[in-house]
Amino acid sequence: ATVVVANASGINGSAGRMTDALAAVGFTTGTATNSSESQLETSKVYFDPEVENAEAVANSLREALGGGDIEVLELTVPAPTSDGEIGDASVLLALGNDTADKPLDELQGRVPAADDSSDESSDDATDEGSDDATGEGSDDDSGSDG
Repeated sequence: ATVVVANASGINGSAGRMTDALAAVGFTTGTATNSSESQLETSKVYFDPEVENAEAVANSLREALGGGDIEVLELTVPAPTSDGEIGDASVLLALGNDTADKPLDELQGRVPAADDSSDESSDDATDEGSDDATGEGSDDDSGSDG
């Protein structure tokens, strides 16, 4: 089942970025669009009940986004997108503020959001160590050249 992401968040371009993230983990995705629902705090996943595996894909998508308060609902007609359409897709993600511009790993709880700052500080320490080693190495080289 093809997934279309419709932006229902306050972040411009987030539906396109989420579409890329979902495609990267194996979802079949359509062209991102805008939602007709006003800003959603919590994302919603819709599926077309007439398409065989759409509900299963919708549930997988919910899990990929971390589950939580995200509901899986039957798709309405017209679809809740700016033009009422989702093309050939049978699953629609109305992207809310809860998931917009957040990496899937973070949404799934595998990467705590606070990791960013600790990663940077450990990188700095590593860089300093390698700089010292490089300095010593070049001293040795110049000695052997002379």
